[in-house]
Amino acid sequence: MVSTIRVHNLRKVCTVPNIAFIGNKDILVSQTTSINSFRKQHVPNAINMLELNSLLKNLVKTGDLHEARQMFDVMPQRDEISWTTIISGYVRAMKSSEALLLFSKMWLSPGLSMDPFCLSIALKACALEFNLNFGELLHGYLVKSGFINSVFAGSALLDMYAKFGKIELGIIVFDEMPIKSVVSWTAIITGLVHGGYYKKGLVYLSEMRKSGVEYDSYTLAIVLKACACLGALNFGREIHTHTVKRGFNDTSYVANSLSTMYNKCGKLDYGLRLFDKMNTRDVMREDVNVLELSATNSKAQQKACRARIETCGRNKEEK
Repeated sequence: MVSTIRVHNLRKVCTVPNIAFIGNKDILVSQTTSINSFRKQHVPNAINMLELNSLLKNLVKTGDLHEARQMFDVMPQRDEISWTTIISGYVRAMKSSEALLLFSKMWLSPGLSMDPFCLSIALKACALEFNLNFGELLHGYLVKSGFINSVFAGSALLDMYAKFGKIELGIIVFDEMPIKSVVSWTAIITGLVHGGYYKKGLVYLSEMRKSGVEYDSYTLAIVLKACACLGALNFGREIHTHTVKRGFNDTSYVANSLSTMYNKCGKLDYGLRLFDKMNTRDVMREDVNVLELSATNSKAQQKACRARIETCGRNKEEK
């Protein structure tokens, strides 16, 4: 339920007299005409879109998507920000089908223009919905409009192709991008590693370093996965050094990736030491450790490692 303050604010920004709130429902309604007829005769100067969009954004941000949609549906005027806000809310809530439906309506709405940010959200929805045809249509529009050169849209496009397993297309999109951000580099490296192209993923990391783009914890975590799958211990150790220098080694997913890398490279004792240092108990990580040691060690070593994991787990629970 939207708060009384929000109700007051909405009354203030929608200054046309035939707009009011009825009962406890925070929905804009017309006292004398229907909503549709009001939209046809709205007075732009009487509506503060900045405040309306701010209220809509706050509803989406707090996860109150139902109230946000109700407000959106009866807004007397909706601009590109309004549409992008509600579409992003559905994508964030993993409701990609509704997000694409809204995007299609926005596309057909007169007087509205697309921008790279909105298109990147639609591409993300395509990836979530596994709707490759829609994504390819958007790719064509990106090329035609010139938005393909946008970091936002370009990164979202290559990420979509990577998630569909179309890594070759993702590479083409990436290589043609005039500007590559950490998001772009991480997207292509992630796509390569998830597609089983581990060595190529490491090659792209080297290229990323040469380009001067600073990698983040997500980049390093996925590269550690490539090292684990290749058994590339020396490269993994080098990445470990970088995680320590950047302070990423305390991040749970980086610590888990490091532990997996050492375990799969035959350094189980080191991997368990990293697990011991983790601030919180990770039950899934414990199970993975057991599976990894089961595949590479004798029964005596397995028993000793299991005991160590259980002891570590109890100590973390007591803290």
